[in-house]
Amino acid sequence: MSDGDLLAVKNSSRVVVSSEPNNIAYNLSQLLDKTSAAYYWFPQGTDSHEYSVGEIVRLVAEVGLHDNDVIVFRSHSDSPRQFSRIEEVPSLLHDAEINHMVFHRNLLENLSREIHSASRQYDQYEWKARALLNADWIHVYPLARQPLLRIPSIGEESSDSRIRTQIETTIQEFTEALSSFSENVSRLHINKYIRGELIANYCEELMSGYIGPLYQEVVSRRNRKEQSIMLTLIYRWLNTLDKRTLNSVPSIPYYFVRNTIDRYLSLSWFTRRKHLRILTYILTNMHYNVFQEYRSRHNKLYPAAMRAAQWKSTLPIFLYLLRRKLKAKRGDESSTEVRRYSA
Repeated sequence: MSDGDLLAVKNSSRVVVSSEPNNIAYNLSQLLDKTSAAYYWFPQGTDSHEYSVGEIVRLVAEVGLHDNDVIVFRSHSDSPRQFSRIEEVPSLLHDAEINHMVFHRNLLENLSREIHSASRQYDQYEWKARALLNADWIHVYPLARQPLLRIPSIGEESSDSRIRTQIETTIQEFTEALSSFSENVSRLHINKYIRGELIANYCEELMSGYIGPLYQEVVSRRNRKEQSIMLTLIYRWLNTLDKRTLNSVPSIPYYFVRNTIDRYLSLSWFTRRKHLRILTYILTNMHYNVFQEYRSRHNKLYPAAMRAAQWKSTLPIFLYLLRRKLKAKRGDESSTEVRRYSA
């Protein structure tokens, strides 16, 4: 590293910018041997210009990185946040997210020793993923650009075929993003349970922030063709998930069981039959302890949903909704009597 690579000096702690190392083990050791910086910044990609050198230095000085800390500049984040584990924010391991990081020197030294002792080559993705997995604290700052995935705005004309194409494209983007993430994480030499947790948590992020709201909007619009396309694509996607992930993503039963049943009258007879396939698949593949947990929270809804799956009939759901309506009506009547008596 030449002096030209040193971006700034503040209280003898220098921030260094480095090009992406090709030979990871060699370049990391050379970087650490030839520089004495406390923090290192690797701005790989087209968006590094969105943060000036001065801004990087100011943020590093504010955080005051400790030995195993990392600062990540993220493409979709509302405000600066701090996490103790990468499992809490797995989307940082996405290809487009992993390139804007400031490392404390000690973490890079530990990582360099780990890479040297390994009997294989680390690629450009894996060495940064290892740094995030080894970090004690991850400080996340937003980048000024659009997120990886955005909830599409459904148009007003429900008969417009463009909307149905938009739904198909959205589900495809979601599926590809999850598949790409799963492939990347599967390459990492980590505990299989941590790997599973990362994939499940990333799926939860996409479900709760992206597909779930879109699904809810399509159901509420009461357009049979749109609902049919959405339910068909969701059913196909669910069948691609391994059972552990299926049971580890809370948004899946929330949107496709509870939330849909709460909006059941928004479905046509035809789309209810399609939803019944989804309901049956989720519940028959749900682990016993997971089902019992949901049943304890919703002790009328989940037994009714399970009966619907077992009977392959929507009748138990309608009976549940009817009882709920009658109970609510009795509650309203009781409240009215109390108000009259009080008056």
